[in-house]
Amino acid sequence: MRMRNLTALVVFAFALVTSYAAFSKEMKHIKEFGNYVVHFNALPTDFLTTKVAKQHNVTRSRNRIMLNISIKQKVLKGPQTAVKAKVIAIATNLSGQIKKAEMRRIHDGKAIYYIGEFNVSDREYLKFRVQLTPDSQKQTYTLNFQKQFFTQ
Repeated sequence: MRMRNLTALVVFAFALVTSYAAFSKEMKHIKEFGNYVVHFNALPTDFLTTKVAKQHNVTRSRNRIMLNISIKQKVLKGPQTAVKAKVIAIATNLSGQIKKAEMRRIHDGKAIYYIGEFNVSDREYLKFRVQLTPDSQKQTYTLNFQKQFFTQ
């Protein structure tokens, strides 16, 4: 009987650790595609300071979110390198309404970001589908994630 309890505990601990690892990676908003690492996030634009919003031509509002995508290429030695890409982003809410954002490339030193804005309602749940095609590549990668937004 003791061995059975120990086995159950080990299985539970393993499940807990693997679940935490998956949850942790999702919370970091990182997805890997072969030699590329994609960092992503969607946040209300009123979280941005007035200065940053103005600098990047983003409309600050509780009912508006900004999708932020960064693509980096893995390298053998040294830090990852920012990559230019074609980025297309679509969001769908639970009613099936499709929202599209024009993704704009932002250069900040050696960093490259792609940002796009969407209107949202309070408690709206969006499923994002982002297609990424790194420059000089034919392969397109698809990033899917979902998030709920609260505007009140």
